[in-house]
Amino acid sequence: MWNWCISIVLWLIATVNLSNIQAAEFDYEFRMPGVRTQKDDEYLCYGELIDGNTSYITGFKPIHDEQVTHHMILFGCNEPGSEKKVWCCGGDPLSDPVCKGTFTIIFSWAMNAPSFTMPPDTSFPIGGDGYRYLVLQVHYKDASAFQNAPEKKDTSGWELSMQTTPTKHLAGVYLFVTDGQIAPNGDTTLQVACRYTGSAVLHPIAFRVHAHSHGKKM
Repeated sequence: MWNWCISIVLWLIATVNLSNIQAAEFDYEFRMPGVRTQKDDEYLCYGELIDGNTSYITGFKPIHDEQVTHHMILFGCNEPGSEKKVWCCGGDPLSDPVCKGTFTIIFSWAMNAPSFTMPPDTSFPIGGDGYRYLVLQVHYKDASAFQNAPEKKDTSGWELSMQTTPTKHLAGVYLFVTDGQIAPNGDTTLQVACRYTGSAVLHPIAFRVHAHSHGKKM
């Protein structure tokens, strides 16, 4: 039997000092600091402290190497999952967590997906009295590109469109995940659903689906 997992994302430790930025709008590159891996299915994390007042993310432009980058997730964390500059953060029971304490998923990207711009007057807040750290998790599914090029290093990440002025609407992520088993030489259909019980009124604006090698149609 194959273990199976589908996830659906619904959009509803260096220091970065943003307090000196005077422009109302600016771009910020948040990228891996040149990393390598020698094994398949490696998950690596890198975090930066957002020092200063609250900033608001309004757009995401992926920067990636299609040879090595399978997917990337951007987290907002109270504390990073490790004191290391770069740490193993998934795919291994002995790996460190992405974050310590409370956290939120801000954005996810996979498999050559395009850039994404938030609807007008909508943003993800970061810094200030909120989540103080940005943490980037990258999944390196196939390590052969690193194994074949000893000098190769990865600097995948995002160019974030940001602004210092608050927006009328704040965005968030609602994550759906299911797992199950697939019989050998068979087909299995899995459904993902969740009943929302919160009091806030939600307005879905986008969704993204993701599966690994056994996913054929979503």
